[in-house]
Amino acid sequence: MAEAAEVPLPMLFELCSGGTAYEARPQIKTRIKLDALLETLRAQPSYEILAYTPYMLIVKTPNGAEVSTTRRGKLLIKRVESEEDARSTAYEILRIGASAITRKSDN
Repeated sequence: MAEAAEVPLPMLFELCSGGTAYEARPQIKTRIKLDALLETLRAQPSYEILAYTPYMLIVKTPNGAEVSTTRRGKLLIKRVESEEDARSTAYEILRIGASAITRKSDN
């Protein structure tokens, strides 16, 4: 499992109000090139692409989690048992797609 230190992006995690998913938000301004992330995940045989638009990418992970990723770095992680599972799933996606992530300056 990936650890937070391996991830190019510090995230805040919160259980969604319905209690069925976790939201992960970047702590810094971020841009994710979804097309690049899409191609990177397509190269991973254990990831299934469920949907893609220029604004959102939804994938099914090897552990059965469903992760929606937006261009601004927000992730919605469904079908996990705990926050720890949500964290490891999110960090794994971000680690795999690290080259698609850009930290934005406050300029």
